[in-house]
Amino acid sequence: MKIAIIGGGIGGLTTALALSQNAHDITVFERSAGIREIGAGVQISPNAGRLLHSLGLGAAYSEVSVNPLRVVLRRWEDDSIIRATDLDEGFLSQHQVPLANVARNELVEILGNAVAARKNVTLKFSTHVVSVEPGDASSEVIFADGSSQSFDIVIGADGIHSVVRPCVGGIDKPRFSGSAAYRALVPRSAVEDLPIEVTNRMGPDRHVVSYFIGRNRSHLNLVCISPEDSWETESWTEQGTMEDLYSRFEGWSPEFLSLLGRVEEPVFRWALYDREPLEQWGIGTTTLLGDACHPMLPFMAQGSCQAIEDAVVL
Repeated sequence: MKIAIIGGGIGGLTTALALSQNAHDITVFERSAGIREIGAGVQISPNAGRLLHSLGLGAAYSEVSVNPLRVVLRRWEDDSIIRATDLDEGFLSQHQVPLANVARNELVEILGNAVAARKNVTLKFSTHVVSVEPGDASSEVIFADGSSQSFDIVIGADGIHSVVRPCVGGIDKPRFSGSAAYRALVPRSAVEDLPIEVTNRMGPDRHVVSYFIGRNRSHLNLVCISPEDSWETESWTEQGTMEDLYSRFEGWSPEFLSLLGRVEEPVFRWALYDREPLEQWGIGTTTLLGDACHPMLPFMAQGSCQAIEDAVVL
């Protein structure tokens, strides 16, 4: 069976790896010039971690994972603990694999290397897909240069701004949530005193999540969510400033403000979008997965996890 996967991110690469275990002829089309992933960190909970292990990625995945010892909820004004959940042997016994914090680029690199090693998968970069024509027996992929190619199955894994989604009836536009995320990194050398945990600081209309990522815990990933009246720029991500970040979290705890003082610039500002649920996820031999299908805001840290689940289910 000839299968086209549109998009070479976490969802698309996991799909290619999962489907390649059967005798399919798979092509992944990626618009960028190579395998890359925007964003610093991602939390992989056990529902997805188990699947990465089942796909044979256990050793490589574990090598780049940081496994937090607990998840802590703190008050914004004084850093006092509201609740702490230990991720101990009981958690591991229940879920088989630990919660993992991973640098996105390292996870994508692992997936890309695994896919590149499969003889029945072709990765095509710098390839701009503009549309898909779904059919009952096959579907046609249309490229920016005017050419087209027919496949038995087409899978849209091209994110919240998917070009495949409108082809299966998703004519809605991404919807701005009214919030933006400031994403920053703190080098490990500046936070050697911090425990290995996921920390959620909760405040009025805003919150902050921090956790270590990278091989040998190279950085602390910092995600600061703040209200945003509108998003006028064409891009959904842009470079922010420390001055703006400080102003949005004025009056927060000395511990948190001290953490901001150790940030390694640049800081990036992301608009948070979602979309209305689709009544159907595919037409004929064309379907969707991940953010192209069911985009979600990052507050449950399940976007990448759901894309991995989609891939294995397919």
